[in-house]
Amino acid sequence: FPLAFGYLMLQKGKIRVVLEDIIPIAEKNQEIPVRVIVRNASHRFAARYRIELSVENEFTGEVLRHGVSGTVKAGQEEKQVILLRSSRCGNLIIRLEKCWLYDSLGILRTALLNGRKAAFRRRREMAVQRQSVGILPDCHLIPVEVTRRTREFPADADEYSERESGDDPSETY
Repeated sequence: FPLAFGYLMLQKGKIRVVLEDIIPIAEKNQEIPVRVIVRNASHRFAARYRIELSVENEFTGEVLRHGVSGTVKAGQEEKQVILLRSSRCGNLIIRLEKCWLYDSLGILRTALLNGRKAAFRRRREMAVQRQSVGILPDCHLIPVEVTRRTREFPADADEYSERESGDDPSETY
Protein backbone atom coordinates (compact mmCIF):
# COMPACT_ATOMS: atom_id res chain seq x y z
CA PHE A 1 0.00 0.00 0.00
CA PRO A 2 2.76 2.56 0.73
CA LEU A 3 4.31 1.92 -2.71
CA ALA A 4 0.93 2.22 -4.46
CA PHE A 5 0.18 5.42 -2.53
CA GLY A 6 3.58 6.89 -3.45
CA TYR A 7 3.01 5.94 -7.10
CA LEU A 8 -0.36 7.73 -7.10
CA MET A 9 1.09 10.89 -5.54
CA LEU A 10 3.93 10.98 -8.10
CA GLN A 11 1.63 10.35 -11.06
CA LYS A 12 -1.08 12.78 -9.92
CA GLY A 13 0.93 15.82 -11.02
CA LYS A 14 1.91 14.24 -14.34
CA ILE A 15 -1.55 13.53 -15.79
CA ARG A 16 -3.57 16.17 -17.66
CA VAL A 17 -7.10 15.66 -18.93
CA VAL A 18 -8.48 17.99 -21.61
CA LEU A 19 -11.94 18.11 -23.18
CA GLU A 20 -11.40 18.89 -26.86
CA ASP A 21 -13.66 21.37 -28.69
CA ILE A 22 -17.05 19.93 -29.63
CA ILE A 23 -19.21 20.77 -32.62
CA PRO A 24 -21.46 23.65 -31.49
CA ILE A 25 -24.67 22.53 -33.23
CA ALA A 26 -26.12 19.12 -34.01
CA GLU A 27 -29.46 17.68 -35.05
CA LYS A 28 -31.73 15.63 -32.85
CA ASN A 29 -30.72 11.91 -32.78
CA GLN A 30 -27.38 12.70 -34.45
CA GLU A 31 -24.19 11.26 -32.94
CA ILE A 32 -22.03 13.90 -31.27
CA PRO A 33 -18.38 12.85 -30.89
CA VAL A 34 -16.80 14.11 -27.66
CA ARG A 35 -13.02 13.75 -27.54
CA VAL A 36 -11.15 13.62 -24.25
CA ILE A 37 -7.35 13.79 -24.36
CA VAL A 38 -5.33 12.25 -21.53
CA ARG A 39 -1.64 13.26 -21.42
CA ASN A 40 0.96 11.48 -19.33
CA ALA A 41 4.05 13.64 -18.75
CA SER A 42 5.79 10.92 -16.75
CA HIS A 43 8.80 9.30 -18.44
CA ARG A 44 8.67 6.02 -16.52
CA PHE A 45 5.17 4.92 -15.57
CA ALA A 46 1.98 4.20 -17.45
CA ALA A 47 -1.24 5.45 -15.87
CA ARG A 48 -4.67 3.81 -15.51
CA TYR A 49 -7.60 6.21 -15.38
CA ARG A 50 -11.38 6.52 -15.44
CA ILE A 51 -13.14 9.64 -16.77
CA GLU A 52 -16.75 10.64 -16.11
CA LEU A 53 -18.68 13.15 -18.23
CA SER A 54 -22.05 14.63 -17.38
CA VAL A 55 -24.46 15.71 -20.11
CA GLU A 56 -27.22 18.08 -18.99
CA ASN A 57 -30.13 19.18 -21.15
CA GLU A 58 -30.80 22.76 -20.04
CA PHE A 59 -34.41 22.66 -21.24
CA THR A 60 -35.51 19.49 -19.42
CA GLY A 61 -32.89 19.45 -16.65
CA GLU A 62 -32.14 15.79 -17.42
CA VAL A 63 -28.57 14.77 -16.54
CA LEU A 64 -26.85 11.68 -17.99
CA ARG A 65 -23.42 10.35 -17.05
CA HIS A 66 -20.98 8.66 -19.40
CA GLY A 67 -17.74 7.03 -18.33
CA VAL A 68 -14.69 5.67 -20.08
CA SER A 69 -11.58 3.91 -18.79
CA GLY A 70 -8.14 3.41 -20.25
CA THR A 71 -4.40 3.36 -19.84
CA VAL A 72 -1.96 5.93 -21.19
CA LYS A 73 1.69 5.00 -21.67
CA ALA A 74 4.58 7.01 -20.28
CA GLY A 75 5.29 10.22 -22.20
CA GLN A 76 2.30 9.78 -24.52
CA GLU A 77 -1.28 10.92 -24.90
CA GLU A 78 -4.44 9.00 -25.57
CA LYS A 79 -7.67 10.22 -27.18
CA GLN A 80 -10.94 8.76 -26.01
CA VAL A 81 -14.05 9.34 -28.12
CA ILE A 82 -17.47 9.19 -26.47
CA LEU A 83 -20.47 9.25 -28.81
CA LEU A 84 -23.45 11.11 -27.40
CA ARG A 85 -26.96 11.28 -28.81
CA SER A 86 -29.86 13.50 -27.75
CA SER A 87 -33.46 12.63 -28.51
CA ARG A 88 -34.64 16.08 -27.40
CA CYS A 89 -33.96 19.57 -28.67
CA GLY A 90 -32.37 22.26 -26.57
CA ASN A 91 -28.94 23.17 -25.28
CA LEU A 92 -26.67 20.40 -23.95
CA ILE A 93 -23.97 21.23 -21.41
CA ILE A 94 -21.15 18.68 -21.45
CA ARG A 95 -18.84 18.75 -18.43
CA LEU A 96 -15.74 16.80 -17.55
CA GLU A 97 -16.86 15.93 -14.02
CA LYS A 98 -14.34 13.49 -12.59
CA CYS A 99 -11.14 11.73 -13.47
CA TRP A 100 -9.67 9.05 -11.25
CA LEU A 101 -6.13 7.77 -11.38
CA TYR A 102 -5.62 4.14 -10.29
CA ASP A 103 -2.53 2.31 -9.09
CA SER A 104 -1.18 -0.57 -11.20
CA LEU A 105 -3.32 -3.17 -9.39
CA GLY A 106 -6.50 -1.09 -9.45
CA ILE A 107 -6.87 -1.12 -5.65
CA LEU A 108 -6.18 2.51 -4.76
CA ARG A 109 -7.37 5.58 -6.61
CA THR A 110 -7.10 9.34 -6.38
CA ALA A 111 -9.18 12.04 -8.00
CA LEU A 112 -7.48 14.22 -10.59
CA LEU A 113 -10.48 16.46 -11.16
CA ASN A 114 -13.24 16.75 -8.62
CA GLY A 115 -14.96 20.14 -8.77
CA ARG A 116 -14.70 22.12 -5.52
CA LYS A 117 -12.25 19.78 -3.79
CA ALA A 118 -9.53 20.26 -6.41
CA ALA A 119 -6.53 22.54 -5.95
CA PHE A 120 -6.68 26.10 -7.34
CA ARG A 121 -4.76 25.23 -10.49
CA ARG A 122 -7.06 22.28 -11.15
CA ARG A 123 -10.18 24.41 -10.55
CA ARG A 124 -8.97 26.92 -13.11
CA GLU A 125 -8.53 24.07 -15.61
CA MET A 126 -11.99 22.69 -14.73
CA ALA A 127 -13.64 25.96 -15.73
CA VAL A 128 -12.51 25.29 -19.31
CA GLN A 129 -13.74 21.68 -19.17
CA ARG A 130 -17.31 22.66 -20.07
CA GLN A 131 -18.78 22.77 -23.57
CA SER A 132 -22.25 23.42 -24.91
CA VAL A 133 -24.01 21.97 -27.95
CA GLY A 134 -27.25 23.27 -29.43
CA ILE A 135 -29.58 20.47 -30.52
CA LEU A 136 -31.85 21.42 -33.42
CA PRO A 137 -35.02 19.63 -34.50
CA ASP A 138 -34.91 17.39 -37.55
CA CYS A 139 -34.21 19.48 -40.62
CA HIS A 140 -36.19 18.82 -43.79
CA LEU A 141 -35.66 20.22 -47.25
CA ILE A 142 -38.62 22.14 -48.62
CA PRO A 143 -38.81 22.46 -52.40
CA VAL A 144 -39.35 26.10 -53.26
CA GLU A 145 -39.82 27.48 -56.73
CA VAL A 146 -38.95 31.15 -57.11
CA THR A 147 -40.78 32.46 -60.15
CA ARG A 148 -40.15 35.65 -62.05
CA ARG A 149 -43.30 37.17 -60.50
CA THR A 150 -41.95 36.48 -56.99
CA ARG A 151 -38.51 37.91 -57.75
CA GLU A 152 -39.87 41.12 -59.23
CA PHE A 153 -42.48 41.75 -56.51
CA PRO A 154 -41.81 45.16 -54.91
CA ALA A 155 -41.52 44.49 -51.18
CA ASP A 156 -41.25 48.11 -50.06
CA ALA A 157 -42.32 51.22 -51.88
CA ASP A 158 -39.73 53.77 -52.83
CA GLU A 159 -41.99 56.66 -51.80
CA TYR A 160 -43.96 57.44 -48.66
CA SER A 161 -47.71 57.75 -48.96
CA GLU A 162 -49.23 60.84 -47.44
CA ARG A 163 -52.67 59.23 -47.19
CA GLU A 164 -52.00 55.72 -45.80
CA SER A 165 -49.95 54.44 -42.87
CA GLY A 166 -47.20 51.92 -43.38
CA ASP A 167 -46.45 48.69 -41.47
CA ASP A 168 -43.23 50.00 -39.90
CA PRO A 169 -43.83 50.30 -36.11
CA SER A 170 -41.25 53.09 -35.82
CA GLU A 171 -43.13 55.24 -38.33
CA THR A 172 -45.54 57.85 -36.99
CA TYR A 173 -48.65 58.57 -39.08
